[in-house]
Amino acid sequence: MSRGIGGMGTRRKNLGRVGQGRRRGTGRARRPCAASVFSWLWTLALLALLSIAVERAGQTSCEQNPAPEPQGPVQGLVRSAHDEGPQEGRWEPRVAIVIDDLGQDMKIGTQFLALKIPLTYSILPYRPHSRALASEICRRGGEVLLHLPLEPKDYPRVNPGTGCILTAMGRDEIQAEVSDQIDSLPCCVGVSSHMGSRFTEIPDVTAWMLGVVQERGLFFLDSFTTPRSVVGALARERHLPFVQRTHFLDEDRNVDAIVRQLCRLADYASMRGWAVGIGHPFPETLDALPKGLSAFSQKGIRLVPISELVRDPGRENHFGVPAMVQSGGGDERGNLEGSRKPPS
Repeated sequence: MSRGIGGMGTRRKNLGRVGQGRRRGTGRARRPCAASVFSWLWTLALLALLSIAVERAGQTSCEQNPAPEPQGPVQGLVRSAHDEGPQEGRWEPRVAIVIDDLGQDMKIGTQFLALKIPLTYSILPYRPHSRALASEICRRGGEVLLHLPLEPKDYPRVNPGTGCILTAMGRDEIQAEVSDQIDSLPCCVGVSSHMGSRFTEIPDVTAWMLGVVQERGLFFLDSFTTPRSVVGALARERHLPFVQRTHFLDEDRNVDAIVRQLCRLADYASMRGWAVGIGHPFPETLDALPKGLSAFSQKGIRLVPISELVRDPGRENHFGVPAMVQSGGGDERGNLEGSRKPPS
């Protein structure tokens, strides 16, 4: 009996040791638990960083997966308007890219020409190199527009520069000035609006201006610096050939940003069949064009002069006028006279 009691005491002592061991084991287990929490948090952080990287890669997929780099000037990425047209039944979107605000600097104009792609060149009147640049573009078979300075909102704080046509002018004065500016540029095939957010909202003065464009047998490109532009409605009423821009390309003067905008231009054209992008004579735009045009080749898009996208309101089943592609655009996104950088 005493051994039994003693044995029970021994078992109790052993059980006590086991309990102590378990408590000590529990204490040791807490440290791995804290490490597990830390590891879990670290994993979440890595997943968050990975998701951000994937999102950025998606945004720049156009740049990261371009068509093969062109050799020398941009060749093989686009076909000119004189190439063989699309095969019957083949869907071939078309894009026009217009370089605005030319005429102040001859060098940058000739650098865009050296790309040897069918850009359209919109030249401001009465600038130091306006006429010479227009003649050179014409000699090389390019397409020239008069970039007509029109009164913006906040004028004169925002000033289109020499030759600006104001809403306070009378009919004869407006029409005479528009006619003189057209005559100042050789080979001019159309007119585009420079600024003009106030001017193009007023039907009377806009109609007087468009009347000269029509009488001269030209077309009109509405830069669409205001969503209340009346150009489209008046052009339809008059059966004046016109087209409207869909994208500004270089509001952000950064090569990668311009390439992304060219990709958006290509995406828009793939969905709608056509698009019009407006850029400016910036070195960044010059550098971005060969890179961004790789997306055109990938999507089967043809880069054409603006005249190929002009809408004739008298014809059915032709190009319509798109809704404005929202951006931070407006009069101030273009450079003022003598300035190479848009005002902030």
